[in-house]
Amino acid sequence: DLVAAERRSGVVAVPAHTTRVAQEVTSFHSVAVVRTGPSSAAMVVTARATQGLIFAGDGSGGFIVPESGPNVDGLAAFVRLIGLVARTKLTLSAIDQRIPQAHMAKAAVPTPWASRGTVMRRLVETAGSQAVDTEEGIGIEEPDGSWVLAVPDQTEAVVRLWAEGSSQEQAEDLLAHWSAVIASGVAP
Repeated sequence: DLVAAERRSGVVAVPAHTTRVAQEVTSFHSVAVVRTGPSSAAMVVTARATQGLIFAGDGSGGFIVPESGPNVDGLAAFVRLIGLVARTKLTLSAIDQRIPQAHMAKAAVPTPWASRGTVMRRLVETAGSQAVDTEEGIGIEEPDGSWVLAVPDQTEAVVRLWAEGSSQEQAEDLLAHWSAVIASGVAP
């Protein structure tokens, strides 16, 4: 929000599992969002390839400040944040109150390596006519705008799930539903 409010143009990069609130906040300030893979490495690749990048975050505390280079730089991010907060002349709590509340849930569902293809196919089939995005895993958007993203982990025998709903209960219900779909596709 702070970077978008100050710049009023450009692109912010965030992982595909980031809340849709990021899109709402940045679009309010005429800043676009590009989605990356779930890792810091994916964010760096996207940051290097994105024209007009003004900021990137990996969702785990890693940030790229393009003026300091195309790599994660904690010190540059801290200095940038301090400057942004100082220029707003608002308290951190006032800044936090400006941002709509997000309702997210996440889980890791054990999935043997040999079952991953079957599980991902089952997700797409179960989604039926719902909007499905396969750019960064399997993203499924519910008719009410809530969503779930399933991404097979690169190093562990799990599928990572993120869900967002209009309430915490809805996000957790969505997560439970799609976790069960994954579990049903795992061979005994």
